[in-house]
Amino acid sequence: TPGEGAHLAGRLLRFDPADPAQGVFFVTATGTRTRAERYLDVRPGKVILLAPALPAGGYEGGVKALFNGTGEVRSGKLEALLTVA
Repeated sequence: TPGEGAHLAGRLLRFDPADPAQGVFFVTATGTRTRAERYLDVRPGKVILLAPALPAGGYEGGVKALFNGTGEVRSGKLEALLTVA
């Protein structure tokens, strides 16, 4: 739900919330990306954020972060499709 809290659990999730190339992204079927801007907690095993305002539809969710000090941005994708009603 836009504006509500969301919790991601996994591993290697830590990223720099101040870097616009890193974070949690929501991607439409046409490739439009929306980055979450408000993060409450960012740790290696969990991320808590406020969901951005998104139009109704289906989204792939993913996390982008620097890979262990290499300067290379890596990405991971949620297995489930997210739906905004």
